[in-house]
Amino acid sequence: MTWREIADYSLLALIFLPLLIVLFRGKAYRLISLLGSYGALWYISKFFKLKTAYLVLSNVWQIFVFSILVIFQPELRRIFHGSMVGRNPYSRKSSKRYIKKVIMAVSWLSKRKIGALIVFERKMPVSNLCEGCIKLDALISSELLMTIFFPHTPLHDGAVILKGNKIVYASCVLPLAKNLDSDFKLGTRHRAGVGITQETDAIAIIVSEETGNISVAYEGKLFRNLTEQELEDFLIKNSLIKIRKSPYNKKIRLWNRKQEY
Repeated sequence: MTWREIADYSLLALIFLPLLIVLFRGKAYRLISLLGSYGALWYISKFFKLKTAYLVLSNVWQIFVFSILVIFQPELRRIFHGSMVGRNPYSRKSSKRYIKKVIMAVSWLSKRKIGALIVFERKMPVSNLCEGCIKLDALISSELLMTIFFPHTPLHDGAVILKGNKIVYASCVLPLAKNLDSDFKLGTRHRAGVGITQETDAIAIIVSEETGNISVAYEGKLFRNLTEQELEDFLIKNSLIKIRKSPYNKKIRLWNRKQEY
């Protein structure tokens, strides 16, 4: 091989490597196996000059390209969103103040066993994945969050989306979690909290309506039965001030063995 061929193949590898990493995860292996089978049949039909089979298999590739775009639409969207240059809407000076207000509301809701789902939007947009959102565009306050989730109010059934120092949307229907590995029976509120963190880099706080327990969903994982202090440490250290990953607080236990249901 010449240096030009090596450079050519290396450039192609750099272009398609992020896509291949996503495709080789989860449900992709089945589609890749099917593509490999059709590829082998296509090559056999071409080698032995089987005209009809070759013609049919050649046209099937167009269907596979469309299938990849449809099946892996969430993964592809995440790649493109992740490549976008975003700005962290939470500054170090203001984030602690608003986190305190959110925690105050969460604590009040937890003690009264009022279900709640609060989503912190970060670099990737959240609202375009939700349905039924009602725009508020109001400053974050613990009183307003308590009022929104209070039973029998018009906006209590759904998620609240926070961005920066504002409550942007309320009554949002979030996508439910996919391929969730758990030994526990999770309700719709918890599955929705995990689901939005699978699609975006958001953080979701969930208050159980049955037990009042506080949970946090992050990067498709659920951290259960957090105290107020653990919740504050989690938000400050891992979600709102630091964009890059950092070690989780040791006090936070992944998939606590105490069931909420």
